[in-house]
Amino acid sequence: MLKLKKYLLEIGKSQAALAEHCRVSTATVSQLVNHNLWPKSEKIKAHLISSITTFMMRNKGNIYQMYEVE
Repeated sequence: MLKLKKYLLEIGKSQAALAEHCRVSTATVSQLVNHNLWPKSEKIKAHLISSITTFMMRNKGNIYQMYEVE
């Protein structure tokens, strides 16, 4: 599981809120957060990384280690 799940809880944001911000389905975010399964498309993956980073920065989340797997 990515540390992202922990950070979402810390800032009080849901996976659905993150999905809406990233303009992807909640299923996509769920696969990423719960199983570390990224989209196969490098373009979509890059978009997600950028969008997640922006989302966390705007919500004062810790972005430095959130992509690590626990």
